[in-house]
Amino acid sequence: MCAVDPGVVELNPAAAEWKPNKDLTSPARNGKSTEPSSQKSVPSFADWQGENLFLLGPEQLLGHWADSLGNAVHVFSVDAYQVRLMATLSQPPRPDIHLTLRPYYGGWICGNAALDPTWSSKTQLHWITADGRLSVWVRSQGEFQQHTEASS
Repeated sequence: MCAVDPGVVELNPAAAEWKPNKDLTSPARNGKSTEPSSQKSVPSFADWQGENLFLLGPEQLLGHWADSLGNAVHVFSVDAYQVRLMATLSQPPRPDIHLTLRPYYGGWICGNAALDPTWSSKTQLHWITADGRLSVWVRSQGEFQQHTEASS
């Protein structure tokens, strides 16, 4: 059996995606419900216009990041009409890991982790799992400036 350094957090690509229970959701903001609509399973990009329900919109997640586990992360859209995002984590020689990012009760879920709205920003994303493991994604300054100019 190998000894594991307690300070090292490892990504488990075989882990099931974590879906927090409804007790972890925050109350509605501005009188609007954050309950997912039973009529639509996935919001369209147009649904994000003018809404302040989410800390970070899908366009702010897109692009290239580096995470605290040594992965290069690329977030991209897999659908031109709906919010369907995918994150690819690369760390050669290991095969790439592909995780879905999806909106969930006013926030985001990526694989088995939820976006921490308190610590996250346009340049840093803090993902936390149900068992308390943390992964921090940092956008490079050049990528942030390029992404900011393209979205304005």
